[in-house]
Amino acid sequence: MLFFSCASENQQKGLGLVSDLYGAKTSYTKGFKINDGKKATIFTVKVGQSKALDTLPWPTASSNIALMIYENFSDEERGNFTNIAVEKDEKEEDRRETQYFELGRLADAMEQANVFKKFSDYLMKENYEAIVDDVDSRYKNAQTLPNLKAYMNGLIAKHGKITGYNRMEYGILTPNSGGDKLFKYLGYLKFSDQSIWPYSVTASMDISNKDILGYRLD
Repeated sequence: MLFFSCASENQQKGLGLVSDLYGAKTSYTKGFKINDGKKATIFTVKVGQSKALDTLPWPTASSNIALMIYENFSDEERGNFTNIAVEKDEKEEDRRETQYFELGRLADAMEQANVFKKFSDYLMKENYEAIVDDVDSRYKNAQTLPNLKAYMNGLIAKHGKITGYNRMEYGILTPNSGGDKLFKYLGYLKFSDQSIWPYSVTASMDISNKDILGYRLD
């Protein structure tokens, strides 16, 4: 069931950021549904007409859209909704896809997204020592720092300084070797020659652990 109310300033900001990042047309609805006597209050984001989203896996792109909306909710709004839904708005009904996200999981993902942000900010500052300091000791050795420096120096020599970055996707990674599931954040770096470069960072789903548990720069 839908109910109608205007989007708050925070909600409008989140919708605008999604629109700008993905070049998408955005709209929203607010509503609720009851299953087995339990009421879910849902903020639904509809996105469409986006070339960027057409090239990205929908599960991880929609996760990031939900996270962006959640990041811009006020504390009061986070208490007013139980779920954020993201709907891919297509003319053909059979191509429409909707993903649902619980706010509790988004809260943890937002907290650990700071690991991605910190990593990205250090890259922009070329502070590779700080990155390696933040890598879990299990995943680094004596060659980690020189390899990272050499790789990034090569990119900068070819493309110029890093001018910015964007987080485009996030999801939950299950390691092939088993073990705990991880948050994985994916985005791209922007260079002064206008080129972009994909990268990803993995972090623990335990929000008390702020270590980098992995990264890829290709």
